[in-house]
Amino acid sequence: MVAAQNVDVALIDFNMTEKDGLELASELRALRPEMPLAIITANIQDEIVARARAIGAGFVAKPLTPDGLEPFLSGAALRLRSSKA
Repeated sequence: MVAAQNVDVALIDFNMTEKDGLELASELRALRPEMPLAIITANIQDEIVARARAIGAGFVAKPLTPDGLEPFLSGAALRLRSSKA
């Protein structure tokens, strides 16, 4: 879907049925290297955070709150504006 459509940002839940969110984020990173990505999970183990950062994805802890999501969205908006300028 991402290859065929104009998607600016991806918010990805870590727990999924076919693969985990970090696997999907890695695939998306290969397709769209500049797209802002965030892994959203209640699993705040250091390993998960480190893996997210290693692929250039943000990390947002659950429960999702405006205060928790705002820094990622602000950074994503700035990144998108800069890439279109």
